[in-house]
Amino acid sequence: MLATIINVFNLWFAGRIVRRVGKAAATVARLSAITLPPTTLGVLAIAIAGTFLPDLPGIACRIVAASLFMAYAILGFAVLHALTRDLSFRPVLLIAAYGAVIVLGWPVVAAAFLGLARCCLQHPRPPRRQPGPSTTYPELLTRIPNQ
Repeated sequence: MLATIINVFNLWFAGRIVRRVGKAAATVARLSAITLPPTTLGVLAIAIAGTFLPDLPGIACRIVAASLFMAYAILGFAVLHALTRDLSFRPVLLIAAYGAVIVLGWPVVAAAFLGLARCCLQHPRPPRRQPGPSTTYPELLTRIPNQ
């Protein structure tokens, strides 16, 4: 867990350095803009269920579950960054949150649950398709205007 946090910090810090020097080839994405695909939640549930398996399959499932749990924790920190964007005491709150995770360790669970909540609320069920006339690929090509 600590190694993942340190690697994410190093990645962020490297992005800041590259941006400061002016050598960035593309714009650096904001931390609060990260998202995870909706299937990740199902993979996490399967991995957590698989942690009860004995021997090597159980160990492999623990590794997958821990990795995905940290991904949701990072997503939770992204939500925390987005929620505190307009607060005047934002730096103090973020330093306290990151410091608590580094010193205590267990607050990362709260960040992961915040990330899980965002994932569950962000991806609503897709609307049902309305029956309508089907269009074939050649018909679509004929509708494209010539340039």
